[in-house]
Amino acid sequence: MSELRGISTFEVPLYWHRIAELLLPVIDLPGVDNTLEDVRHFLHTGAMQAWHVDWKTIVVTTITPYGANPQQPTKRVCQIVYCAGTDMPAWLDDVVEHLSRWARTQGCQKLRITGRKGWTKVLPDFVETCVTLELDVCK
Repeated sequence: MSELRGISTFEVPLYWHRIAELLLPVIDLPGVDNTLEDVRHFLHTGAMQAWHVDWKTIVVTTITPYGANPQQPTKRVCQIVYCAGTDMPAWLDDVVEHLSRWARTQGCQKLRITGRKGWTKVLPDFVETCVTLELDVCK
């Protein structure tokens, strides 16, 4: 069983070098809008949350409220924003279970991930609802 451990906001500066090292391959992918510095800021302020599995895998989440009143949202979704690491078969089920439980405690109705098509193969309980495509209009 793989243990997913949360990294608190006060630990972000202490472990930033480890977090950044794991995130860099994802942040460097085409189409990723945030920089490492953006993610560091979001983690430090609590806008995003960081989790790790034995410092071999990093998961970054954010909670998005929906509805006209952010103080009393009609829906909350825990979004997996970034996920990077090694040996996915060893930790994926445990991570999804842990994040699902945590998201419920935060008042979320859904756990969501947007990513490459390959995620549909490894997360069979998730339903594919759309594919995101992008057109560069500045060419």
